[in-house]
Amino acid sequence: MMKSMGIPGAITMIFTVLSAVTVTPGALLIGARRFGWFEPRSTVRSTRLWRRVGIRVARWPRPIFVTTFAALILLMMVIPTASFNYDELQFIPKDMPSAAGMHAIQEHFPAGQMNPDMILIRAPEDLRTSANIGLLEKAAQQITKLDSVASVQWITRPTGMPMDQTSLMYSVGMAGTMMSQNKIVMEQRQQRMHAMTDDMNSMMSTLQGLQGTLRTAQQGAKQFSAAAQPIQSSLNQLKSQLNSAMGPVREAVRAQPNCAADPMCVGAQSTLSNFENMSSVTDQMRSLVSTSGSMTGGLTQAARTMPRMLESMSSMQDLMTETNEQMTQMMSQIDTMTSLMQDLGRSSAGTGDYFYFPAQMLSDPRFKPYLKMMFSEDGTTTRMIVIGSGSSYGDEGIQRVRDLAHEMKYALKGTRLEGSVIEIAGPAALIGDMRVMLDRDEKLIMIGCLTVIFTVVLLLLRGLVASLIVIGSVLVSFASTLGLALVIWQHVLGIQLHWSVPVAVFAILISVGADYNLLVASRFKEEMSAGIRTGVIRAIAGTGGVVTTAGLVFAMTQFAMMGSSLINIAQMGSTIGLGLIIDTFVVRTFTVPTLAVILDKKFWWPLPMNQLWRR
Repeated sequence: MMKSMGIPGAITMIFTVLSAVTVTPGALLIGARRFGWFEPRSTVRSTRLWRRVGIRVARWPRPIFVTTFAALILLMMVIPTASFNYDELQFIPKDMPSAAGMHAIQEHFPAGQMNPDMILIRAPEDLRTSANIGLLEKAAQQITKLDSVASVQWITRPTGMPMDQTSLMYSVGMAGTMMSQNKIVMEQRQQRMHAMTDDMNSMMSTLQGLQGTLRTAQQGAKQFSAAAQPIQSSLNQLKSQLNSAMGPVREAVRAQPNCAADPMCVGAQSTLSNFENMSSVTDQMRSLVSTSGSMTGGLTQAARTMPRMLESMSSMQDLMTETNEQMTQMMSQIDTMTSLMQDLGRSSAGTGDYFYFPAQMLSDPRFKPYLKMMFSEDGTTTRMIVIGSGSSYGDEGIQRVRDLAHEMKYALKGTRLEGSVIEIAGPAALIGDMRVMLDRDEKLIMIGCLTVIFTVVLLLLRGLVASLIVIGSVLVSFASTLGLALVIWQHVLGIQLHWSVPVAVFAILISVGADYNLLVASRFKEEMSAGIRTGVIRAIAGTGGVVTTAGLVFAMTQFAMMGSSLINIAQMGSTIGLGLIIDTFVVRTFTVPTLAVILDKKFWWPLPMNQLWRR
């Protein structure tokens, strides 16, 4: 912007000078010779006024110099209070659509949220680990302690406040909630164990009764087995005797071809059939005796096993009873632990204390889109969004950026992320960089302008002291003008000066002020043959009207800029106009002439002009 202003302005001044030394004199000469125009009028009244001013300057140089210089110094003392505004929105009329929309947004949302700062962290390793995320969260907590910071937004604090899920106490509370749910299941299981214990008591009572019955059955089976064995022996003996007796009968029946016709043979067959039944009874009796023996053995084995079963069931019953008692105690302890853990989770929710980032969240598909938003593809770079509590377009925002960089580096010091590259972006950082560039440019412009002007003045006046006074006077004029502008705009109207005002005002006032003071000093030099005081009087009388008129015309032109809808244009016009007034009526009229009178011959050092001086 300054380059675009400088080149056209320089070209314009070159053409203006060429026009002034060629076109203007020619037009004046033609108009005077052919039409009788442009003849100068008598300026006796104006000359008398400025002559009286010159006489007072020559008569009381020190009081006038002290008074005027003290007033200028008083205005310059306001400069340390300067606070320049870099927010272009503040200089646009509020009824414009863009400004009205932005003001409406600012009424409903924090100012810092519209212009956040961005902290970029670039580390030599992947930041997407639970440990590194914990270190960065700790750094975010450190940043939020700054008075100029309202909140910090990041992956662990999307709304500016730490998520409940990233707190160790939240995990403790969640574990307590799960324990309370498990407690319900355990209570249900405990009730079933109580029912099983009661059922086992009934079973043991039944088994004890069954044990007595088995003993009775065992005794009966023994008695039956003892009684059946003699019967079986008698039946076996009887069967053997009958088998011997029936042998001839069986042979006779077989020998009879027509047994059915012989009644004796039919009776013999009937007898043989009864004998066969008797043999079957003997076999069944033998099987019964065998079964009775087996049953007796089984009952005996069952009777022997029953005490062991009762003993095992009794041990199981004791174990279940003891387990129920222990579970009852555990339920009380679990209840206390659950209440404590849930209370810890509620009390630390959202405080960011005891940060804990579960590693499994990094692999959660629901969480991965947010990782891509806050981390680079390789995970070595991340960003934090910082909401400031004040404006980002001024000294407060610039200082906040410096504090953010310092606090972030301090928070990572001594950790595995120490040495990471910390960069700050956003409006405040941009304004800070602009401030650095402006400071550099202002120095460059100041040195360049003063060097060129001093060289020109020195070549024209050929006096070192006079040239330094001319340069010093325009610097004082600029500084006092800036102080007066700060008083009016910043301290009275409550509107900060636009950042471009000091540079533009300096370039214009230095050049114009040097021209006016150079004109007066040159006239001093021309009138020095009459003496310093007489020369000052003549110089002021001869140049007062011309320089004052030129200054007023230029000032009125600049004051016309105050009608602009843009406040920064009005500020620039009013400041330049005030500077021209101060330079025309104070510096050029009183400060420089009084110094010339006070310094006397030293004003023109090192010129050898002693022969021209008269007291």
